[in-house]
Amino acid sequence: MRLNAFIIPAMLFVSGCSVGPDYKGPPEIAGVSGAQSGFVRGPARQNASVPPGSAWWEALEDPLLNDLILRARNASPDVAVAIARIRQGRAQTRLQGANFLPDFSSNTSYARARFPSSGDDAPASNVETYFQGFDASWEIDIFGEKRRALEAAKANHQEAEAGLDDVLVTLSAEVARTYVNLRAQQQRQSLYQNSNASLERTLALMQQRFQRGTAARSDVLRLDTQLQQSRSQTEALNIDREVSMDKLAILLGIKPGDLDKELERPAPIPLPPLAPAIDDPTALLRRRPDIRQAERRLASNTAKIGQAQAARFPKVKFTGLIGTGGLKPSDLTQFDDFTAYLAPQISWDFLDFGRNAARVQTAKGARDEAMAQYRKTVFNALQETEDALSRFKNDRIRVATLARSHADAVAAVGLTRQRYQRGTATFMDLLDTERQAISSEQELSQTQAELTTDYIAIQKALGVGASNSK
Repeated sequence: MRLNAFIIPAMLFVSGCSVGPDYKGPPEIAGVSGAQSGFVRGPARQNASVPPGSAWWEALEDPLLNDLILRARNASPDVAVAIARIRQGRAQTRLQGANFLPDFSSNTSYARARFPSSGDDAPASNVETYFQGFDASWEIDIFGEKRRALEAAKANHQEAEAGLDDVLVTLSAEVARTYVNLRAQQQRQSLYQNSNASLERTLALMQQRFQRGTAARSDVLRLDTQLQQSRSQTEALNIDREVSMDKLAILLGIKPGDLDKELERPAPIPLPPLAPAIDDPTALLRRRPDIRQAERRLASNTAKIGQAQAARFPKVKFTGLIGTGGLKPSDLTQFDDFTAYLAPQISWDFLDFGRNAARVQTAKGARDEAMAQYRKTVFNALQETEDALSRFKNDRIRVATLARSHADAVAAVGLTRQRYQRGTATFMDLLDTERQAISSEQELSQTQAELTTDYIAIQKALGVGASNSK
């Protein structure tokens, strides 16, 4: 008893220590983690605050798009998968926390044994025993193996929470991008139909001229080829339109075709704001979910090094039992006559031929891999953001240029129509200018869709649109 009175407090004191490296927080990356003035490809002013959970899609001012994104965030299977992973992480954290406490169990047993006779005159005998009681075991966490396991479980749980944010950011951006593509496809399909009508009129006129001998057959064949190609492109857009509607349905967690009636009527392409809110790269590191996932994975793998190192040291476990029993059932109620014992146990796998050392090296390798993956994730995030900012800046200039070009083409149609009415231009001239105006509108429509897609890519790259609660 005097020895236990010394050993047990000493073990509890030592159990406050943990072997292995302590995680110091997100590692600094040269040229990234320090103070930054802004993104290289971004606008001159980038000091706007960008909340992680802001509904950036509302800036597109399309109520149907807002509704689709909300429905997707509430019903997408990807969100359900991420939430299930969070529940698993939370349960694992509780499990590792419970490992610090003793294990208690109860048992009731009955045994009947037959002993053979010990001589010619001694008959065989039967012995019955009865026992009921409680037993407990408690392993002291002297070198921090359990504490490191709890650290790793908490980091894994937080990684799962960041995973949900990543799903929501990606899902919102994918719904918006697919919706914009659908509206662009519908608009281009309408413009192709107008172009087809113009080509049909031109072809009919050219056939009349060919019949009168004032046009060559090659001119008729050339226009007919253009018409067939335009019709083919119209059908290809019809396929793309249906694929986009099916994709939106899947993103919303419903079967393909369920959104057709809701989306079949064409609508304008939603346009982005002139100056989206942009902050600095340091804020990006704190906000972007995949970076937070990589950082939490690094924290978990760092804790697992200490967990592996602690397994190399002795383990101390206390086992105890208390209960009553005897040779007849009535002995089970004799509570004043009970059996009890407390036994310490020390186990040490000191001769393992390098197994534990290999486990430590494996854990260190996993930590180094997680470090490299963290750096890679940061650089990928910066590249995505810079690329999206560059495309947005240049596509905005392209839209302005194409808008002026389209305005000139429309004005040319008006002037040619006046000349045709005065007899100074032919009907073929009018049809040509109309086709040019339609072509310029098609290019403008496509570039406007690309500009909105660039805006969506910026928000996704910045990690905006995450959840505010788990």
